[in-house]
Amino acid sequence: MTILIADQNQGFRRAVKDLLQVDDKQSTVWETDNGETAVELAQELRPDLVLMEMSLPRLSGLEATRLIKRIQASIQVIIMGEYTEQAYRLAAIRSGADAFLPK
Repeated sequence: MTILIADQNQGFRRAVKDLLQVDDKQSTVWETDNGETAVELAQELRPDLVLMEMSLPRLSGLEATRLIKRIQASIQVIIMGEYTEQAYRLAAIRSGADAFLPK
């Protein structure tokens, strides 16, 4: 499985990457700290899954998700956010995300 983690917090990215690579030695995990690069990497690498922070610099996680889904609809995107209100979940799903995960 190939995974792209897009999150501003380097410590969070590293922790998730370490968890994913310990549980599945077959995984390839890339990471970035902004939405613009997330879209570029998704286009270039075509990961199976993108874990996308909702609030990213240079391009929001919602807009990055819209663009990634246009590039390749089969890429699974899970938007992560510190918000738990239903409105944020709906915004994530409307952007094309396959799921919303509170951080």
